[in-house]
Amino acid sequence: RHVFHLDLIEKYVPSAKIIHIIRQPEDVIASMYELSLKYPRQIWSRKYRDINYCIETWIDAVQSTLEYKRKENHKIITYTNLILNPQKTVSDLCAFMGIPYEPNMLLNYQHQKEVIIKNAVEIDKNDVFQPLSLRSNKFTLLFNSSQQKNIQKQLEKLFPHFDEFSTNP
Repeated sequence: RHVFHLDLIEKYVPSAKIIHIIRQPEDVIASMYELSLKYPRQIWSRKYRDINYCIETWIDAVQSTLEYKRKENHKIITYTNLILNPQKTVSDLCAFMGIPYEPNMLLNYQHQKEVIIKNAVEIDKNDVFQPLSLRSNKFTLLFNSSQQKNIQKQLEKLFPHFDEFSTNP
């Protein structure tokens, strides 16, 4: 949700370099919906139970991200590229941040995640420790075939650049 507050972030941290990662819409929508099932008593949970709200939120976030694509301090990548071309993607990110790329950056990421989130309390650590993969199965597990078709139809209708972020790279 930080994407909706970038102007404020840049106001207080003008030298910030911001990396946007766009995930496949089906996976994001499924993750949002799943949160409403995992945490039904949370006040925000009611919104995420509405599949249309999840779709609109993904679209709004991507549209907001794309508003920054020409700014020099912003870098947009897709999760798909990170998984399929990790060396090139991480190398590009390093160049963007002005740090040297080192091949071992791709080797110890599992250990680094453990160090970074060791004391985190607001996340489901089990999800974070899963290996990186191109496709989550949440979409097919959480939604029946009719819901899946409806979600994909709405995405195609509401977001004209849907193919760029499709789960079928």
